[in-house]
Amino acid sequence: MKKTIAVIISVCILLSCFSYMCFAADDYTFYLIYSDVQANKKSEDQRYGNNCNSVSSHQLSYVNGARTVYLAKNEYEGFQAYFYEKGSGRDLKISVDDFANSSGEKLAASVYKEEYFTVTNVVSDPLADALVPYDGKPVTTVTNENNTFYIELHSSKNQSAGTYTSKITLYDGEDILCEQPVSAIVWNFALPEAHYGTTVCGMYNATSGYGDTNGFLKLNGVRFDSNGQVLEEDKALAERILEGWQDFLLEHGISTYEIPRWLLETDEKKALLTMADTRRKCFSVPILDYSTYNGELSPNASQHILNYKELVYNNKFLKDKAFFYTKDEPNWTSSSDTTSYDALTAALENIWPDYHSVVPFCAASDYDYQLNKLRATTDILCPNQDVVKGNSQALSDFTDGTWFKTWRYQGNIQYGGFYAYRWGKSTVGIFRRVLYWQQEMLNSDGILHWNCAYTSYNSEGEPYNVWENMALPGKSGAATGNGDGILVYAGAPLGLDPAVPIASLRLKQASSGMDDYDYLQLAKEFLGEESDAYINAVKKVLPNYYTKGLGYIFNSESTFDWYAWECTTVNDARRILGNALSAAATEHSYGEWETVVEEDNEHNGLMIRSCANCGAQESQRTTVAVSGDVNMDGNCNGADVNFIKEYSVGNAPMNEVQLCAADIDGDGGVDAYDAIYLDLYLNGMTELP
Repeated sequence: MKKTIAVIISVCILLSCFSYMCFAADDYTFYLIYSDVQANKKSEDQRYGNNCNSVSSHQLSYVNGARTVYLAKNEYEGFQAYFYEKGSGRDLKISVDDFANSSGEKLAASVYKEEYFTVTNVVSDPLADALVPYDGKPVTTVTNENNTFYIELHSSKNQSAGTYTSKITLYDGEDILCEQPVSAIVWNFALPEAHYGTTVCGMYNATSGYGDTNGFLKLNGVRFDSNGQVLEEDKALAERILEGWQDFLLEHGISTYEIPRWLLETDEKKALLTMADTRRKCFSVPILDYSTYNGELSPNASQHILNYKELVYNNKFLKDKAFFYTKDEPNWTSSSDTTSYDALTAALENIWPDYHSVVPFCAASDYDYQLNKLRATTDILCPNQDVVKGNSQALSDFTDGTWFKTWRYQGNIQYGGFYAYRWGKSTVGIFRRVLYWQQEMLNSDGILHWNCAYTSYNSEGEPYNVWENMALPGKSGAATGNGDGILVYAGAPLGLDPAVPIASLRLKQASSGMDDYDYLQLAKEFLGEESDAYINAVKKVLPNYYTKGLGYIFNSESTFDWYAWECTTVNDARRILGNALSAAATEHSYGEWETVVEEDNEHNGLMIRSCANCGAQESQRTTVAVSGDVNMDGNCNGADVNFIKEYSVGNAPMNEVQLCAADIDGDGGVDAYDAIYLDLYLNGMTELP
């Protein structure tokens, strides 16, 4: 009898599971897959080359009856809902239930619709890339085409470890087409507040402010005069966009070359806070004029540098973040005339002794001369990836430990990069992550990328609007280079907030690689490089490292590592580290809090403490704000309620201290709900938090 009951129960459980197994229907294909896949528009269950697995093999792990994603505390982690239309088309919608644990605690989740772009002169079958916030409206599918959605989870630093369950539902119009359970497992350790490694990108021109690379500003509604300067009435919009885009990129682990330049001229303390942000790993000091006059920079260029120096030179948290970008890809040989460059570096040394500087360079016909010149004038070595990969002497120079920092910038896509096309051997998203596994083996500090918001111009002299024909510029003419200069897209053409860019799938994949690097650093600190977890994880991703050496971490051909660079393999490697760290003691050895920026009536202050072992930093805001006293008159009354109401509809600006005082409900923002909350408090109906 007991056996009969057990069989009945087993059958019931099995049938309930099958009710969710909706990925193999006759008229559509549906999978929950890793975020590393970059799907084509018109290929079902596509393969990535003859030797690689199809999309169906890149599904999330199946654990206890649900597709499952893993993440640490304080981490963003995404996955994709992949839908291929075999029928005549339908109005497709997707909904994602709350991710909640057994106690009702929720894990933040966001849903994005992936937009597909043709990469001109590279691929004709469009690639999924732009992640547009999903508004819940139906998407009209087309026979034999893919539609993909990106679901991103975000765990807080204090998120409870454990399992969070949810359900994803597909609709055909108003009818349920498919339901699939999905779980998220949050490990019992947190990623650091800021990434260990550095990823630095350009966003707007490093020498002329708004003047040259202003296309993304124009697409977002900013107008310019005939001299390329922002119209006075649009400066507030331009500043809001630049601040918003920089903050967005910092949240994804990218430090833009420059801080918004006007800050130093209008608000030095805000400039300090921007530089001191722990997420910002570095910033360049602008050289307004690269020419020298009798051995000196122009007075304007010199004074601008001195203004930076006054703020950061004697601040231990800021001095080593500052660097100069003195030349780009010079390709010197022994016959090159470097007189102007030598004069520039000598002039900089007079203004800013022991300054840090970088000169990215490609392979040169006279490598030894080029390297000797760099050793004499720079302390951040930044070769193209292909130089390090293809030259044993360059690899030795890169890893000899004599440089202040070592960065790489991307070369051939086969060795890792941000390009917007797929190499046929593997899931290209993995190549955007493997850069950071290589970084760990090289004991390097980071990655430099030339630009992340570049917008070329069309034949009419207008910025190229990718949303008009859903195509990225190609790799010749006035182009961005396979889309590699576009990691974020302008949202204003879609009616979205211009101050919040639209992320690319490539940006999310690169950011996941930065997380991989954090996992490796944490594993070294808390588990050790000789631990089974560390060694086994590295062996999965770079199987030849321990047997053949450092020179074999770049290859992805069949005789080397190509089979390792697959979604399941790399994510399995991450899970090896995550499981081990979750079971270990991972408390940092933080020192005392140190004040970096003092608070005042218009600015919050900032304190930072650092781990003595790994250098991880935590920050803490200090403020003179009093909750509810928004106008800072010493009282909390109806005037403050009205102030919040006016701010929430855009009629009254607030400085950051006032914003802190106005965030009555403590959710990190200020809106009409805060006015309601404060009004309830003033009427004795609630308490302030």
